[in-house]
Amino acid sequence: MAGRYEDALHFANRVPREAYNLFDHVLRAAALAALGLGEEARAAVAETIAQFPHISVEGFAILDPAWNEDERQRPVETMRKAGSPLCASADDLRNSPDLQRLPECAAS
Repeated sequence: MAGRYEDALHFANRVPREAYNLFDHVLRAAALAALGLGEEARAAVAETIAQFPHISVEGFAILDPAWNEDERQRPVETMRKAGSPLCASADDLRNSPDLQRLPECAAS
């Protein structure tokens, strides 16, 4: 997303919703949250969860192994702000033993 949230939202809104993949859903919700549109961001998170019930901030942040730590932090921050579920499911943890845990999730 590179901090260009208006551009990201414009891009996401150009894609028909029925063609959204996981990244499109997360991009839209995160961009809305970053732009201070909390209510719309939470609605976008609800749409994401309806399509991808196991989505979590932890799980999404590991999807691209090419991301460095700084690149991983931007979706963590914006997804958290949008109200996305934070912690990975037990299945995600079993399937991704190297998952980088969020401090509040590791403690639970």
